[in-house]
This record gives sequence, C-alpha cells and structure tokens, in this order.
Amino acid sequence: MYIFDNLLAELIQCVLNSINRFPVNIITDRFCNGDSTNDVNYGRKVDYGSERLNAATFHGGDHRLTCLFRLALLYEAYFRSMYAVILRLKGNSMYPLLRNGKDVVVLGKCPAESLQPMDVVLFRYRGKHVLHRIIRREGERLLIQGDGSIVAKEECTVDDVVGKVVQICRPSGKEIPVGSWQWTIPSRVWRGLGFLRIWLLRVAYRLFLRPVK
Repeated sequence: MYIFDNLLAELIQCVLNSINRFPVNIITDRFCNGDSTNDVNYGRKVDYGSERLNAATFHGGDHRLTCLFRLALLYEAYFRSMYAVILRLKGNSMYPLLRNGKDVVVLGKCPAESLQPMDVVLFRYRGKHVLHRIIRREGERLLIQGDGSIVAKEECTVDDVVGKVVQICRPSGKEIPVGSWQWTIPSRVWRGLGFLRIWLLRVAYRLFLRPVK
C-alpha cells in the first residue's frame, strides 16, 4: 500500500493544468528526434565532423510530446499500477458521506468490467481528476455525479477511470470497506432521497457549506 495523501492527484492536476495553460505542447525533431528512421534534411548539411555536432542538425518534421505531457502520462500510469493509493478528500462534492479535509479514501485498481453504478471512482474530466459516484452505466459510457452535487453530472468512458474507492477512513481511525453495510446502506439511502436530497443540499450550502478553492 502506498500513501500519497493527495499528492499524486495534485501532481497530475498541476501538470495537466500547465498543459492547458501553455499552448506549446510539442517540440520538433530538430531538438528531440522522435523517429530517426524517417529523417529528411531537405538538402541541408548533416555532417559537421562529430556525432555531437551532427545531433544538432535538422532531422525532419517529426514531433514529440513535451516533458509536461509525458510526465502527466507517467504519473497516471504509475497511479494505475499501484495496488492501493490513499487520498485525503478536498471539496464538498461528495458531502455528506465524504467530508472535505476530514475523510480519507483508499483507491484500488478497477478493471473496466467491474465498474458499476454506486461505485465511487477517480476519473479524468475536462483536464482534471475528479472523485464522484457512478449513477448509470451504458456500455462503455458512464454517467457520474457527486453525492453533494445538486444538478451537475459528468459523462466519461470506462477508459477515463483511474481508480475506484475500496475503503473509507474516518478521522477517528475507523476503516469502512465499501462492501460493508456501514457504507452501502447510507449511500443507497442518500442517493434514493431524490428531490429531498437536493433540498437538503441547498439548505446545507446556504447555511454552512462553503466552496472549496
């Protein structure tokens, strides 16, 4: 088991945000030869007398991903390869079952065929990584919503899912497996409240819940 305490997700989000912020996401073969088998120099001089000098010559028009994007892919691949990762919750979108800054979740691997409604998953959505609950699955497509979300829903595919919550850790130290009645019953009751859930959330956001930056 690997303990990151939200570090990995924050690193992924930071890298992805950097990519979204800066338009230059690729560099040409001149500086990083992505594929040496199709080098074309268009008549330019290529032999300057040493391998070191020749490496700086024009090699063609191939492109290669920048280190930022490759770093994002590396972090996500690393995340997917872990047996389990612990993340501390940030935000109110899974309130009241998961609370901002208090509860900790353990994420495990999740084969695509295992993803079902009521699973809480970490997934990619519009350049960010979000932890919400699956409310419907149609083939490879998932409809997802946070327990603390009043209206907003997200759509993604099973390929966008990075990990699935397998255990919740309360501030008291109590550990709750997602398969236990202590998690499944409150989850189903809360989701089954329908319009009453929305009304309760509106009251909570008006009285004491504040947006988390």
